[in-house]
Amino acid sequence: MEQVVLKAHSLPEQLWVLANDLSVQKHPSISDLFNQAYERDMLPGKIMNAIPTNGSLKEITKAECAEQAGRVQCRGKQYVPESDQLWLRLIQ
Repeated sequence: MEQVVLKAHSLPEQLWVLANDLSVQKHPSISDLFNQAYERDMLPGKIMNAIPTNGSLKEITKAECAEQAGRVQCRGKQYVPESDQLWLRLIQ
């Protein structure tokens, strides 16, 4: 069994700052972080609007996407929107 620990000097500066932020250490739920990230990231909304209307997207092939429980699934994987806090929490 192996275990890898990320050292602060190995992280990008933005994630290092978040790792030392007490408000992040309170560990908001993953669901809350996804909701906040979905509000800021425009791509999931574009995808969800295009799926039922047969609209087109230049960012991604719509045929590979589906909506499941209000989240975008692409090729069977959940889309993770841009959010340093969400990314850090998923890594933790």
